[in-house]
Amino acid sequence: MPEKITSKNLMHNAIWLVKLRWIAITCLFFSILFAIWVLDLNVNVQYLLITVFCMIGLNIIYHLILGYLSEIEEAVEKPNFGRGFLNFQISIDFIILTFVLNNSGGIENPFIVFYVLHIVIGSILLPRKDSLMQTTFVVLLFISLVFLETIGVLPHYSLNSHISELISTDKAYLLAAILIFIATSYLVVYVTSTISKKLHDQQKALAAANRELLKKDQIKNEYVLRVSHDIKNHLAAIKSNLEILNQRLFGEISTEYNKYIKNSYSRTSKLIDFVNDLLHLTRMKLKDHFEKDEFHLEELIKRTYKSYKYQAESKHIEVTIIVEEEVELFYGNSFVLGGALANLIQNSVNYTPEQGTIKISAGKEDDQLILVIKDSGIGIPKEDIKHIFGEFYRGSNVKSIVGSGLGLSFVRQVAENHGGTVSIDSELGKGTIIQMILPVIEKESREKSA
Repeated sequence: MPEKITSKNLMHNAIWLVKLRWIAITCLFFSILFAIWVLDLNVNVQYLLITVFCMIGLNIIYHLILGYLSEIEEAVEKPNFGRGFLNFQISIDFIILTFVLNNSGGIENPFIVFYVLHIVIGSILLPRKDSLMQTTFVVLLFISLVFLETIGVLPHYSLNSHISELISTDKAYLLAAILIFIATSYLVVYVTSTISKKLHDQQKALAAANRELLKKDQIKNEYVLRVSHDIKNHLAAIKSNLEILNQRLFGEISTEYNKYIKNSYSRTSKLIDFVNDLLHLTRMKLKDHFEKDEFHLEELIKRTYKSYKYQAESKHIEVTIIVEEEVELFYGNSFVLGGALANLIQNSVNYTPEQGTIKISAGKEDDQLILVIKDSGIGIPKEDIKHIFGEFYRGSNVKSIVGSGLGLSFVRQVAENHGGTVSIDSELGKGTIIQMILPVIEKESREKSA
């Protein structure tokens, strides 16, 4: 882990250590009970239980301190607060562990491996310099424990008479054990901190690459927005000229040219729709938020459908609109939601054959608006459904029908920007059901968040 570390990470590490300590306290408590009731070991039960209660008290104090520090702006901004508090916690843990070992067998206790485990945790949470200092502190504690028990200053609670005799009679064995512990501790610090640093560097590189991609994506979107806007203006001018010719404002046109004018007008209209979809989608990506207001949902649906009413009637499609009273007034962005509805209704009308049906319904369920558009259209192949909300993606069975492939992508973006979701269920040859679920924000909630 690098020496320069953010205060946010340090405070997060300190909180994580407090949570981890609750697990350690629980394990220690049940280990004591197991040692005296099952294994019948020679340990100082009274002191060990006192240690458990002291750890509980300390952890509660740590929790309260961290809660207080997280509310102080100066503490959050200065890394030394988190770094110092982490070092303090880990140092106290090492002292407590030494006390536990002294009252439960000392060097004979297998729990001595928790020294190494805590060294690993410290190496992950702290900079390498601090980890080395903590390891030196552990080594001094360990040597002091062994030395003071050996000369009789501290009492030794023997867990195994053979090991106790070996330690007391064979000083070479004792020295070897101490040296191995010291070497292992420093090696663990080096390996763990090196791995942590490499992982941190990789994470940092990935974060930088992600920021660069987002920046380039923003530039691309801004470029698309400018170009699309210019194209739209030129297309609008072409459409206006074709409309004048189509309406015969300056006299009749030769019959052989008439079909070409109509075809050009139709194609230009569809191209303008495509550019509008592209503009809407790009604007949605560039904006982090948009304005919301309260509007009549049924009125919006009927107004949007009106643009496609002639096409639906010419195909003798039966269209039903049902809006429950509970969602008649909806809070959101009526402009972009109207654009999403336009795409969904247009798709249903385009892909529903003659004598078909389209049902548009809106209701409320568990504080959510459920907006459903169901048609008896040509449907979508099963293998295409998972890709259907992607940009420029079109179903494999509609290649002959003109479309931009951006409509459903725009619908998904609108739903997500409203804090909702959109899903699709379709069966080839039988129809499609698109369901948009949006949160209903009541007036009281809006006023509180304002």
